Amino acid sequence: MKTGSICQQPTRAMLALAIASATLVVATQSVRAQTLSVLYTFTGAFRTGGLVRDSEGNLYGTTGFGGIGAGTVFKLSLGKDGAWTETVLYTFAATPDGGFPEGG
Repeated sequence: MKTGSICQQPTRAMLALAIASATLVVATQSVRAQTLSVLYTFTGAFRTGGLVRDSEGNLYGTTGFGGIGAGTVFKLSLGKDGAWTETVLYTFAATPDGGFPEGG
């Protein structure tokens, strides 16, 4: 007398059906195009590293140059008019506080 053979075949069939169903669901999901837009254009500086977003939606980051030449830490705030406003939080002088930050 074989044990477990009756239970194994329905289990395999159910597993195959589950895999086929999962494949069908993945295959039928639509692909959405992404639209990129410029939020803010920096003048005289270039942004380095990533951005960090706070709970109010403000963005924080760094520029490798700008300020007095050795980089800045900045905040971008979204105004009610839909425009982003830059606030320089810190300007690096190169000496004695370092400079050319690459973090975000």
